[in-house]
Amino acid sequence: MQVELAEAADAPAIAELHVDVWSATYADLAPPEALERLGVAVRLPQWQAALADTVSAAGIFVIRSGDVIVSFAKAQRDPHGPMNGRGEIKHLYVSDSEQSRGLGRLLFNASVSHLKSIGAPGIALGVVDGNNRAIAFYERLGGKHIGEYVDPGPLWRSRNLIYA
Repeated sequence: MQVELAEAADAPAIAELHVDVWSATYADLAPPEALERLGVAVRLPQWQAALADTVSAAGIFVIRSGDVIVSFAKAQRDPHGPMNGRGEIKHLYVSDSEQSRGLGRLLFNASVSHLKSIGAPGIALGVVDGNNRAIAFYERLGGKHIGEYVDPGPLWRSRNLIYA
């Protein structure tokens, strides 16, 4: 399996995987109304817009197993947000069936390379406090906890840890 740039036609598959992984990951962390309302109907337009955006220089990457997208990541500059101008790995999702096979590391490395290529002055990401599996993953990759912020989110104001 290899990392590829996502295409506009990938938006439905990315939205479905986003919802599946997000719902499983945050089942015990997010309030029930967030889990109920942040479905594909909300995520699909977000991914369609992200994949059509030519201004932000975001890198959106996928890994496929055959024709099925099993993981994705989005990396972009964060000029005004909690990452204080660093490049941000905004999303990194791996399907449950493909976890612990190195796909997260492949996407992480592709995201880091992309952010360096667009001149990001450092790299950071936010992870929801309590998402211990992701925290351990980022720490294994050398990430250091450098701060916190509250994600204003559309429905859930989660407490997030910043790793750089």
